Amino acid sequence: MNAEERALSYLVPRRISQGFEFAPGWGVRQVKVLVAFVAVGLVLALLVYLATRSMAAVLPLALAGGAGYAVGKPMPDGSTMLDWLAAARTWAGGWRGMAAGAGRRRNLWLYDWSRQDIA
Repeated sequence: MNAEERALSYLVPRRISQGFEFAPGWGVRQVKVLVAFVAVGLVLALLVYLATRSMAAVLPLALAGGAGYAVGKPMPDGSTMLDWLAAARTWAGGWRGMAAGAGRRRNLWLYDWSRQDIA
């Protein structure tokens, strides 16, 4: 390989993500959400098992795990359902008692373009 070929052969850098990812799109945040949902599913499964003593207790665990996966799974644009919920919460002004601006809504402006003084 001569000097000219060496000058032309280089590695093209690629963009790296900000945080650590276990799998593409699955970072620490998504794993925490999944673990939280599975923990809630385990508690519900235990309660159902204590009440019924049947194997139907596995159903809440499976449903909670599936919901946690769906909430944390990144979509093609990189956003998750958690991001959508946060955006909806911001747009709505927050749920009462959960956000700093609880009860406040965004200002919505109504423009009446048929008014004569505008045109």
